Amino acid sequence: MWMFQTPELRACEVLSRLPARFRCLQHNDWANANKAGQPADSFLEGPCFDDQGHLYVTDIPFGRVFRIDQSFIQARFKGEASVEDGDDAWQLIAQYDGWPNGMAMHRDGSLWITDYRQGLLKLSGEQLKRHAMRTDSSLTVADPPLTGADPTLAGADPSLIKPEPILLHRLSESFRGLNDLCFDRQGICYFTDQGQSGLHDPSGRVYRRFPDGRLECILQQVPSPNGIAVDDGQPALYVAVTRANQLWRSPLLEHAALSKVGVFQSFFGSSGPDGLALDQEHGIVVAHASLGAAFHLNRKGAITHVYQAPGESASVTNAAFRPGGSHDLVLTESLSGSVLMVNAARAGMPLWWES
Repeated sequence: MWMFQTPELRACEVLSRLPARFRCLQHNDWANANKAGQPADSFLEGPCFDDQGHLYVTDIPFGRVFRIDQSFIQARFKGEASVEDGDDAWQLIAQYDGWPNGMAMHRDGSLWITDYRQGLLKLSGEQLKRHAMRTDSSLTVADPPLTGADPTLAGADPSLIKPEPILLHRLSESFRGLNDLCFDRQGICYFTDQGQSGLHDPSGRVYRRFPDGRLECILQQVPSPNGIAVDDGQPALYVAVTRANQLWRSPLLEHAALSKVGVFQSFFGSSGPDGLALDQEHGIVVAHASLGAAFHLNRKGAITHVYQAPGESASVTNAAFRPGGSHDLVLTESLSGSVLMVNAARAGMPLWWES
């Protein structure tokens, strides 16, 4: 890792933990493949805010999407609420037979999901609004289903939102396993197709889907493409390449997809860089799954700040800024089923839906 001066270290705090009523420690197919067969009670990912300030996160192995209430998040950042106060702030809004990973809010209010098993999905804005109006808290309590089971079984509420398919394949060929996504200022959706690719099998891909439905593969032979971000102001594309332990950058050209793809920053560790979040000064926050931290890079790629998670075995998998140009940054710490918070050095770049 390269830096011109010693970065400032900032300690993260726990914003909230997945409540006990939503946890069920068990073996499942996802953990068998991705966590060396260890049982898992959750694996939180894909943090994403809506226009009300509510935070959405995915739970990959159990096919769930949660919403955390904005009033609690605001109070927590102000120091007016404790971690324990957050149990009632969690609401289960979707539970289905899939492995949801990344999420991004569309300008029309829908929530787009990259699902490792099913492809590109969405929860419609109308469905989200209707669900938010529900007041019966008993409907938010559900046991996680066995992977592969009908989500209406195992105690799940059948009125929970069911994702709609957007893109299930490319030219009748299944994806390897979608990971993360983002939108640029034109509403073009960029997403990574990671699967189990790595240095042994550099077969990951990066796609972009245009608003008219056209699909284009813009990057191939990537050893584990993961987090993704587009900085329209440069313009440039960033891709976290987990198994190479690198953050790649490429200029985005008007009449071509990519050119001169290069390494913006290198890391180390047993895993690698994961989710990404841009700041207003064209820097970028990089979550690192095996170093228990997120690294804040400036526009030149130098690490200026390190946001350290509590605990020695933390796995920081993704990052998101609160809306409105805030310095408030949230991180998913997946091994403990927690969401972390920290005051970032630079404010977050407004997303497409905010403009």
